[in-house]
Amino acid sequence: MCLVGDGRMFVSAVFTLSESVLVKLSSAGKLKGGQPVDESITDVDTLNQVSAIIEEVNRELASYEQIKKFVVLGREFSIAEGEMTPTLKMKRNVVESRFKTLIDAMYG
Repeated sequence: MCLVGDGRMFVSAVFTLSESVLVKLSSAGKLKGGQPVDESITDVDTLNQVSAIIEEVNRELASYEQIKKFVVLGREFSIAEGEMTPTLKMKRNVVESRFKTLIDAMYG
């Protein structure tokens, strides 16, 4: 997950799902094979499940800390794509630039 909100009106997030969850979604026909890098998951059931988890977490946070909008990517962040360091730290600037279109759409 990459939280976005610096210099913006509210906090949003770019989520990734584990490989095992993505395989289940793919085998259930909910994901298109060979999904492009910046394509988000649009399956309503999956988004509702993620939304329910976000709502649960948001209950414990002040309103300015709460995640207001989110997208779920069709793949995990990876070292090979340059989004993670070899020690598995997220490269926020790479994530924000690579998924700029999706992030901007949450604020548009």
